[in-house]
Amino acid sequence: MLGRVPHSYDRRPAPAVVGFDPYRESLAGHDRLRHGQSYNDLKTSDFIHKNFVPVKIHLKERPAWFHRFDAVWTPTVLLLDSDGRERVRLEGYLPNADFLAALQAGLGRIAFVHKQYADAERWYGDVVKGFAQSHLAAEAMYWGAVTHYKATNDHAVLGKVAEGLQRTYPFSDSLAAKVAP
Repeated sequence: MLGRVPHSYDRRPAPAVVGFDPYRESLAGHDRLRHGQSYNDLKTSDFIHKNFVPVKIHLKERPAWFHRFDAVWTPTVLLLDSDGRERVRLEGYLPNADFLAALQAGLGRIAFVHKQYADAERWYGDVVKGFAQSHLAAEAMYWGAVTHYKATNDHAVLGKVAEGLQRTYPFSDSLAAKVAP
């Protein structure tokens, strides 16, 4: 754990996005992960700065951190909750839209783990609506339903999401099987 991470905008604890890669430039807005296709995108950079404390770790300058977090490939991006616990790990390059969807789904995961179900459901819903063509949308649909169930104990949502997954994302049979009655 890194300890509590103060949010730079409102001084409340905030999740952190920790990037491990071989480039020396800073995370979110000033580096060139895959030649700037993700972090240099203004929408992605703004999203990171609004919702996370960005931390960049250069693997040659801080090899102990690279090993401490078991980063085995670059780029590796970790989403840590406000207590410094790893909640999401992204390994390898993602195209910008998928990266942004993964960050949003990661906020859903962090909210879910902290039993902030309304926030989690909103984040997952945002991924489904905003990134419907991404492979992450099917997973967000699944986790959105699981979140709804955890908040309400409404079993009906699980059957509905299984049907929705099979209809909308036929490639997601394994997700649909997880919630099928």
